[in-house]
Amino acid sequence: MTKYVENQNHDDLPSEALEEERDQSAGKTVQWTVIIAVAVLLIIFLLFFAKYMK
Repeated sequence: MTKYVENQNHDDLPSEALEEERDQSAGKTVQWTVIIAVAVLLIIFLLFFAKYMK
């Protein structure tokens, strides 16, 4: 059984993509970005709409 990656055509990919197939630092950056975005939205909600939640 061959892997999915082995069946791909890598001619059009940049060399960086071939060298770092599993870029874990980018995955961590996406996670932190989502966490920060949720925190900012929560702060905005609490600042502007908390007074209506009585």
